[in-house]
Amino acid sequence: LWEFYLPYLYSCISLMGGLLLLMCTPVGMSRMFTVMGQLLVKPTILEDLDEQIYCIHLQEEALQRRLNGMSVGDVLARYRQG
Repeated sequence: LWEFYLPYLYSCISLMGGLLLLMCTPVGMSRMFTVMGQLLVKPTILEDLDEQIYCIHLQEEALQRRLNGMSVGDVLARYRQG
């Protein structure tokens, strides 16, 4: 009885562990990469400063137009005339 049940029990436990590992590994890997992607920050060395300056100038121009009461249609009309 002992010689039959021990290898059978070991095989069943190993099979269940292997199946559990196969099911949980993809979920754990995707979760790990999701968490690491949220924690990692892009280095400031790789930022494009020209693009940031361009965006700031566009925002400044939009604010100036709002303060002056000009709409986008007015700006386009002036651009087409001149």
